[in-house]
Amino acid sequence: MVKRKKLKRKVQAQSHSLNSLGTPQSPTPEEQRKILREAQNVNRGHPRKGETREELKQINVSCLASIGEQFTDLSLKTGRTKRALLEEAITHLIRKYA
Repeated sequence: MVKRKKLKRKVQAQSHSLNSLGTPQSPTPEEQRKILREAQNVNRGHPRKGETREELKQINVSCLASIGEQFTDLSLKTGRTKRALLEEAITHLIRKYA
């Protein structure tokens, strides 16, 4: 839990950083990959004693190759995992159509 908060703060700090002209400064591709690796590592390992994880169900979906590439680019730009982005998108769709 603490690691996630630290990671969120780090990602937010990097996404809100400004250069000398006052425009948003995007992280380099190497920094983006590092942020993404750290976000993926948060979900690895065993839960702590007394903690439980939500049950996961795998959903396999075929899509156009161009959409897949854009999704990968979006994941790198935002520093969020593909799983987190998909969960956010599906939650939005459920709210909209439920």
